[in-house]
Amino acid sequence: MKVLVNGRETLPLAAKRERTISLGAKPAEVAGEVISQAQASAAITRASRFFFYFMSGFCILLIVGVAVMADPPDRLYIFPFALAVLVFVLWLLRWSYRRTQRRWLAQAPARAADLPPPGTAVRLDAAGLTMGDRAIAWPSLSVARLELLEVSGGDDTTVLVDRLLLDTPDAPVALDRTLMKNGAAIVAYAYRRLCRPPQ
Repeated sequence: MKVLVNGRETLPLAAKRERTISLGAKPAEVAGEVISQAQASAAITRASRFFFYFMSGFCILLIVGVAVMADPPDRLYIFPFALAVLVFVLWLLRWSYRRTQRRWLAQAPARAADLPPPGTAVRLDAAGLTMGDRAIAWPSLSVARLELLEVSGGDDTTVLVDRLLLDTPDAPVALDRTLMKNGAAIVAYAYRRLCRPPQ
């Protein structure tokens, strides 16, 4: 099984690192459907914009608050510095927002190529994976490629399952966090069933 973290191939997961993967709830079954690149792009844009505006507002309040709380004689020096820091932070947030968009647009066609047409129903349960009218039992599935996302926030790092490419007796199939409705639950269910060692 090939393992990628944030798009870079890495060594097989050690047991300690494997336990850091966040899978959420453990449902008896999950269902969703394949969505189009346009739908996925719109969802990513909404999430990125929310993060950009939220962080921008937070930084403005924080930096302006620090400047206002300063002693009056010091404000003459602090305000220009605070303004420069604010401009830099806003530029950095905008750069990060645009980079996210560019990365997604570059990845989307290759990711979509491994999936059935938008609207195809996807279901995972105790019996196996059903994609459209194709039903595959768990013993006939194996993971050819596992793609993970490592998201850092402060002192914590969260590892998420982003995508699985599965070998089947016929053609390979992909499960994708972003290009499937309910994708996070779908890839987590498949990972727990095919990759996570028995607890």
